[in-house]
Amino acid sequence: MWGAYSGQPGGDPHSWWEPEQVSVTEGVLRLRAQQDGDQWVTGGVSNSAVSQTYGKWMVRLRAGVSDEISYHVLLWPRDEVWPPEIDIAESVSGRRESMSSFIHWSDEGEHHFAQADTTGRFDEWHTVGVEWGPGIVRYLVDDSEWAEFESSFVPSTSMWLGIQAQAGACDKQREWGTGDCPVSGSPAIADIDIDWVSVYSPDFAALAAVESARSTDLELIELTPRR
Repeated sequence: MWGAYSGQPGGDPHSWWEPEQVSVTEGVLRLRAQQDGDQWVTGGVSNSAVSQTYGKWMVRLRAGVSDEISYHVLLWPRDEVWPPEIDIAESVSGRRESMSSFIHWSDEGEHHFAQADTTGRFDEWHTVGVEWGPGIVRYLVDDSEWAEFESSFVPSTSMWLGIQAQAGACDKQREWGTGDCPVSGSPAIADIDIDWVSVYSPDFAALAAVESARSTDLELIELTPRR
């Protein structure tokens, strides 16, 4: 069961979500970001009615180039108490040449997060995903694991999947010191397309098998905790 977002994203004055910005054409879900005067109206969806603790989520998507629009594929806590949060994939890269994954948690009342970055042509179709189990989160692109976070701070609360387009990417790049804008330009319309989504129940035996079979030569980015 899926629902479309409505209203202003929390902590984001740049966007306004409208259900009308969400459409399905020829089996492809489209989240449209469209400039309306000084504001961007964008689309977002969630399957908040179907939450679970641990499992595997896969999303096949592509993102139209835009300096102003970012995309976010994330797991959000069912109880709406943040953190935690698991960001499967998000990008403020105007050319869609890079993507980041995050994990957020709280320790003694303080917010912490860890981050990893990868490169690719994310204006073309790719499958991003995450495997989440007790004490570990593994991030995937096109069925290949590229980063992981192993810690007692890995969330253990029920979470649901959200996929969203948001404005303000250019400001975030300046804030994070990751680049100058504009780079690719900001067309008045930018689309995030989703071909399919798969959600799997947790299979603890499979998680253990993957861990034991993993080659020690496999080079993974280990997410580094930060504040």
